[in-house]
Parts: sequence; structure tokens; C-alpha cells
Amino acid sequence: MNVKQYMVSTVVVSALTFTQGTLLYAGNTTEATTFPANNMAPVEFAQTTNRLIMSFNKVHAALPVEDLLAQLSDRISVQMTYVRTMGTGAIVFKLPSFQNIKQIQQLVEQLEQQPEVEYVEPDWMMRPKTPMSVTPTDPLFNQQWSLLSSQYLGDINVQQAWQQNQGQGVVVAVLDSGYLPHQDLKDNLLAGYDMVSDLAMANDGDGRDGNPLDPGDGHMAGECSQLGTNSTTQDTSSSWQGTQIAGVIAAAANNIGISGIAHQSKILPVRTVGKCGGYTSDLVDGIRWAGGLTVANVPINKHPAQIITIASSEPGQCKASLQQAIDEVNQKGVTVIVAAGNNGDQANQYSPGNCQNVIAVSASDIDGKLTDYSNRGKGVTVAAPGGVKKPLHAGILSTSNAGYRKAASDSYQYAAGTGFAAAHVAGVAAILYSLQPSTTPTEIKQLITSTAKKQPKCSECGHGVIDAGAAVNKAMKYKYRFFSY
Repeated sequence: MNVKQYMVSTVVVSALTFTQGTLLYAGNTTEATTFPANNMAPVEFAQTTNRLIMSFNKVHAALPVEDLLAQLSDRISVQMTYVRTMGTGAIVFKLPSFQNIKQIQQLVEQLEQQPEVEYVEPDWMMRPKTPMSVTPTDPLFNQQWSLLSSQYLGDINVQQAWQQNQGQGVVVAVLDSGYLPHQDLKDNLLAGYDMVSDLAMANDGDGRDGNPLDPGDGHMAGECSQLGTNSTTQDTSSSWQGTQIAGVIAAAANNIGISGIAHQSKILPVRTVGKCGGYTSDLVDGIRWAGGLTVANVPINKHPAQIITIASSEPGQCKASLQQAIDEVNQKGVTVIVAAGNNGDQANQYSPGNCQNVIAVSASDIDGKLTDYSNRGKGVTVAAPGGVKKPLHAGILSTSNAGYRKAASDSYQYAAGTGFAAAHVAGVAAILYSLQPSTTPTEIKQLITSTAKKQPKCSECGHGVIDAGAAVNKAMKYKYRFFSY
């Protein structure tokens, strides 16, 4: 039977792991701490210029510059005046007046069609401005080691990225156990959907509906065997994992609790697992719905996601149904980010991390080292902070709930697992999409992988540990090159 099953324990790992056709939940948080439960404006840049940089190809580079400019001016009916030659050999020229971005883009497109031209780009004016503080003032922020840029070898350098953007306008779908209206999340939650189709596993008295609220997935010892999934010999508490994953990505910077990586993005909660697990078919439908595709007997998603994150893995090859759903949303411009798995094994042996068109994420620790539990090696795209069980502060602090089986009061809990690592990558991807909404999944992947940090103790971490600041800096160069605002 192709059924997912949670196995919640006190081990600090939070990715979901399939075993023999079932999805086993590998763990929850070890401790819960309950705390009493403004977005920042993005940096602005000059968006007009009267000067451009142009490089001629090798055939024409030796010709008199002013003659070349005169020929081009006559050909496209635009007056261009030579200013100087740069050290690279490219020239700077100016226009009679300042032009806006759309006008500059049209001019560049014209010039790049000319046989003499190698490339053209705007010579933007950078204006000094008053530095803007981007460090959140949330009281627990100093316990979020993965976001404390430069203080820890294993952090993701996100504060540099925040100088440009914090994810505004981007929708991130979290396919997991649902959500709770945590005070640190509720302003960043969209209306999602409950895809759990089995009534017993749903644990909320109904099947699929428009309410993805997490009723809890804790269960009694042996209870799951009655549902056809692997069972445990101990009682388990509810994981509240959907709320935890969402907090890593988009907890608000609101002077309460913690801050998410993309704290101006929105979370689309899609409930795909319930008590004792959920069917793979529910996950497939969840992927399609989150990406804005149709699902039989389910209303169309009014807030299609640009990013989907999944904290699950299954031994074996990528299932055809999963690959089809991933391919379909990928073609719509959706980036799919998945946990590599918590088996300490080779990642290419686990699905959906070994599916095509995904970013598979292994877990690193506070020192940038690959964690013992993380899957690794071939099949890993990048690593990101997933935390460890001990010491407690080396876990990932996120939004959660103090309830044992049923929801109670808001809390913040330390946890660990490749699911949290995937959430870090999803947060960075949200910032990149916000900078450039037309960026493709392939480009998002390239920005993240090409800027990842190589760590000596993370040699089996794909391209390395993600570096949000470096990825954003590279994206900014593309942004001003292609003018897509």
C-alpha cells in the first residue's frame, strides 16, 4: 500500500521518510518553549539613466569608436555621444536625455541586434543613501543561528540578501501537515487546501476541503497499524511540522518571537499528510493544486505558488506520478524544493529528491558540516541549515504549538531535519523570485548552486551550503542586465 506514515519521536529530525512503500515521519522537536506571542521597505535604486556601456565584437573593436557610434546612430535614429573607453575595452556613451527602464530596454534590444555589437548594458547611477537596518528586532532572533550572518560558519548570509529584498509578493506552498494560526505567522498565511482524502488519516472529521488547519498527527501506540501503515510501539505527540516549516520561511518580522528568511512572502498551506501519514496520490494532487493546475473536484487555487517545498523522501526511483506533477508545475514556472531525507544514506536512492526538476537539499549544522542523519552525495543539489539534536541551541528554532496531541497555545520549538534545510532554500528562492518575478526555475537553481559555499566538512553536500547574500548579489547583476522589473 502506497501510504505515508508519521513516526513521531523525540529524535530531532523533521523530514518525512518513506520505508517499504510508506512515508515514515522521522521525528519532532525535543523541547518546546512557550513565549508571549512591520515589514521593512526594500532598498530603492535609480531607475533612469542617460548613459550606457557597449562592447563591440572583435571584428569591429579596432575601428574608430566615433565612426562606429555615428553609423549606429544613423541606423537606429538615436543620437549617441562617445564619453570614454573603459579598462575592459568597452565604451561609455550618453544619450541626449534621461530615459526610463522601458525606453532603455527598447534601445538595448535594438543595439544588440546590430552586427557590430557584442553587448550593451545601462550605466546605472548609484546614489548614496541612508543605511537601512534590516536586522529584525524580534526577541528570539538572536537564537536563529542560521540567520545571524558572520557569527557562525554554518549561517546562510541572509542579512546581506535582506539589504535588497525580503520576499515580498512571492507565494511559497508548504506541502505538509497543515497550519496553525500562530501569531508570528497569521499575517503571512493565505487560504490553502486540505488534500488528505482518507477520513481516518484526516483526523478532522472530514476529507478534502478548503480548511488545511492542522488537527494534530499524534497517535496511540499501535494505532497506525489499523490504518494499514507501519505502527509504533510508543504513543507519539503531534509534530506541528507544517507550522514549523512555514515559520522558517515566512515568520513575520513583527517584534514577536522569530523572523522568517523571506518574512514578507506568503505561505500557502497545503495539507497532504494527516494522522499516521497520507497517500502519495494526495501529495501529487497537492503539488498540482499548489502550482495552479486543476485537480478533480477541488476549486482552482486563487494564489498559485512560485515555490513548493516538500519535506519527504522515499527509497527507490522517482515515481512516475510525482515526476509528472513536478514537470507540470515546473513548466508553469514553479520551483520545487525537497528534503534529501534523514537516512544518512546516498540521496540519489530516494524520491522525490532524485526526480528531475527539483532542488534536493541535505542538512548542515551550525559549523557548516553535513549532519550525521542527512542523506548525502549524488543527488544532492545543495545543503542548508537543518540543525542537530544536541546541543539544543544548535537546532532550528521555529513557530510551533505547545499541544501534545491537540493544538493548545502558540510556542517556539527547536527541531532538526532536512525538511528544515529545504525550508531555508525555499526562503532564499522567495527572495530571488521577488527580485525578479520572471526568473525561471532553472535560473533559480543556477543562482543558488553557483553561489553556494564550499565547506570542508560538507564535501557530499552537492554544490555546497547556500549563501543567500551571494545569490542575491548575482541576481541583482542579472536584474539590471535584463531590466525586468
